[in-house]
Amino acid sequence: MKRIILILSFFSPCLLQAQDSIFVCRQDHYHAIGLERDETLSIATLSNTVHLGLNMRYPIETVDSIVFTAPKNLPGEKLGWAKTESNNHIRYIIPPLGNINSHAAYYDVLFGQPNNEVHFHAIFEDQSSMQSFALRYAQQSKNWKQTMRTITKGRRIPTRRRTTDEELSSEGEAISIDYSYLFEGKNPEDIRKALFYWQNFPSDTYIPLSGADSTALPVKPVFGEYSFLFKQTYQLSLPGQGITINVTAIHDTYRQVEGSTMEIAYENIEEAQEAFLSANADTDEYYSCTLSGNIVSITNIFTEEDEDGNIHRQHIGQDLFMQLLVILDLEWTRPLLYDIISQ
Repeated sequence: MKRIILILSFFSPCLLQAQDSIFVCRQDHYHAIGLERDETLSIATLSNTVHLGLNMRYPIETVDSIVFTAPKNLPGEKLGWAKTESNNHIRYIIPPLGNINSHAAYYDVLFGQPNNEVHFHAIFEDQSSMQSFALRYAQQSKNWKQTMRTITKGRRIPTRRRTTDEELSSEGEAISIDYSYLFEGKNPEDIRKALFYWQNFPSDTYIPLSGADSTALPVKPVFGEYSFLFKQTYQLSLPGQGITINVTAIHDTYRQVEGSTMEIAYENIEEAQEAFLSANADTDEYYSCTLSGNIVSITNIFTEEDEDGNIHRQHIGQDLFMQLLVILDLEWTRPLLYDIISQ
């Protein structure tokens, strides 16, 4: 079946009609995933990954086979989105958090405009594992130094989150984290895509995306405010971090985007100075950084490298710039949970 998957990757991203269930075999176990009628198995050729709707995304080399009947000789577990008895309540089941000894993990999503309820739950193998996770979570949420993405691939800046709006509670061998504050007023599709992105895409996701990877993103930023009235702008406020970011596109005469300016306003001058020292360490003619009080300003001109290794200016279209903003939006709001489980 590995050969079949690789052959499929040469064709259209939308490859198969949706089935009631599909089974992904991986070494000594399988994942059972239900697909809705409008969902398909899709291939993203640039990242060499396979998508099963908005349920799971796998690197192709980690998949032994994909079949349409449950394997009889392998243990399995159900993953992905599952409906419950209530029409406005769905559950997103994800793989166990293996590095912290959990044996089940899922999101409960209850749609109720404008106050959606989104809770993450994990059930641990024993109470000591649960307590260990809760302690790590509490420690990092108090003084969390996070390296944040800028518009330019490869450019990162440190910032510090002193508090978090996420409420963690525990009972027995289970923990629950409340993400409802993030999703107030958000539509169901954006909630599904944000959770899918955080679960399935690493923080250094390659840009530009294509195929299934691109269609898995929200069509515009979910958590920040986007405008294209006079200039193409984006703003995101993160009260828990004491940070506000503003991004403004730099357009050429043909309305293509040739770069951007990002302003990051910190709560105090000391944090701004720390970020500036890091962001200003590697400037060039296409990338510059300034500090004014508590505001760090980063101006970046897009570039590309030719076959001879020469660097040239690169102008990109509105669609690609929107993709950059969407990923920026998702990365700056990526929950602390994913930093902990990736360590």
